[in-house]
Amino acid sequence: MSNNNMTKNAIVVLAIGKKYEEILRSQKPQLEAYAARCNANLEIRTEPPDELNRGHLFTQKLLLPSLYIQYEWIAFLDLDIVISSIAPSIFDSIHPNKAFGAVIDQRKSRCFRMANKYWHRQERLNQTAVDLFYSEKGFKPHPKVKATINGGVWLCKPIEIAHIFKKFYEESVRNNQADYIYEEIPMSYLAHTNDQFFPLNPRFNKQVIYEIFKFGAPMYWICRIQKKINKRLEKYLGLGENYFISSCYRKFITQLLGKNYILHFSGNFPIPKNSKNTISKSSMSD
Repeated sequence: MSNNNMTKNAIVVLAIGKKYEEILRSQKPQLEAYAARCNANLEIRTEPPDELNRGHLFTQKLLLPSLYIQYEWIAFLDLDIVISSIAPSIFDSIHPNKAFGAVIDQRKSRCFRMANKYWHRQERLNQTAVDLFYSEKGFKPHPKVKATINGGVWLCKPIEIAHIFKKFYEESVRNNQADYIYEEIPMSYLAHTNDQFFPLNPRFNKQVIYEIFKFGAPMYWICRIQKKINKRLEKYLGLGENYFISSCYRKFITQLLGKNYILHFSGNFPIPKNSKNTISKSSMSD
């Protein structure tokens, strides 16, 4: 699905399956508004990128540049995001000599370590060590690979990167290895080793979980209590796992939207409805 008017760039999202199609319905207005601000088409894919569905659905995202090769640049956005009213066009961030951009993980930061230790309950060394992280996933250490990325938001030039990603995917299928749960691992590794990677402004993919730990213990405990309440509401009343959202959390999200371009709610953090400082149709011409 796309807009009728062909432009040189596109915003791409995946909404495969009933759950994500329902999420798309609530997210579509902001996606349309942001695509208009970027003077880009909005491409919504509701079928697996691999028609034969041979690999893990996340791994199939490696095929997206090939599917949208007609565009000069595409920007992929996860559905668990909120776009700020101050967000500029992501296509203003393209690199003239590179073909894949994403926000670099701050693996050595305190908030990264704290989030993995206290929220994800993971405290292994490879959570912060880049070489060990890649090697555990089957990728050999490489001098050009000095960082990892988050795949919630990325920008690419299909004509330059599509064949690299597709070749890796097809080889993985042949070797029965196309089951990476997180597509950002091969994407990052391939872009780095092929000299095509450039870092994206962190404000284009500000992950809420790390901002919570940057804020401190009070917000952590608010989110913990909020999560426990929602689990019980889901279990006993069927109200949905993100039904209850505290006023403190809402205020926190509003403040983040006032300083960042795209908030990413990875880790299943609740997305407040009708938050202030979000993009809307009224700002489409900004």
